[in-house]
Amino acid sequence: DCPTWDLCQGTGGIGPIVQLGNHTLTVKRRDGVIQTIELTPETTIKTSAGIATEATLKIGDRVTLIVNKEHNGVMVASAVLVCRAQQPTSAN
Repeated sequence: DCPTWDLCQGTGGIGPIVQLGNHTLTVKRRDGVIQTIELTPETTIKTSAGIATEATLKIGDRVTLIVNKEHNGVMVASAVLVCRAQQPTSAN
């Protein structure tokens, strides 16, 4: 079982955010492809803490994207799930 703090279920998502733009994010997918995704007011962004905003996204965040349409040749995300970068550590 994967802990609830990791929205990407231990997969590490599709890859890290490498660039943030005006209502876009660019990820480097696990297959090495660089892909730009458009964000709209309808895009849901979630972290382990709950619903987030576009402003909370950071370069290096690993994400899983739910993409359901294309607009002018760019994929549009209906949801962005920010993966937990590391498992919480316990004191020894």
